[in-house]
Amino acid sequence: VLLTNPVEQIIDDVKVKNTLLTSISSVPANSPFDSTCILNLGDHPFIRHDSYVFYAMSRIETTQSLIDGVDAGTFTHKEIMDESVAARICAGLTESPHTTRRILDFYNLATK
Repeated sequence: VLLTNPVEQIIDDVKVKNTLLTSISSVPANSPFDSTCILNLGDHPFIRHDSYVFYAMSRIETTQSLIDGVDAGTFTHKEIMDESVAARICAGLTESPHTTRRILDFYNLATK
């Protein structure tokens, strides 16, 4: 799930545009998981059973790597998520104990 619009940053004297992503995983039957944000059937066509936002797997990617990934078939475009579901996911990013400081700092920069 893309959580932010691209943010222009200078890294090693090079301008890049970065975007914040997070992952969705199936709720495991017998293992602990981050229950900060649970998604259910109907929250998005991609969600077919109880799932959770895997904030520990959140990452910052260059916008170009996302474009390249779509072009190569590594990433696939899905339907736009309902605003209320996206808002729950973003709120959970700031609440989850599994969100790293680096990810929170980028999110705060991107949404200020």
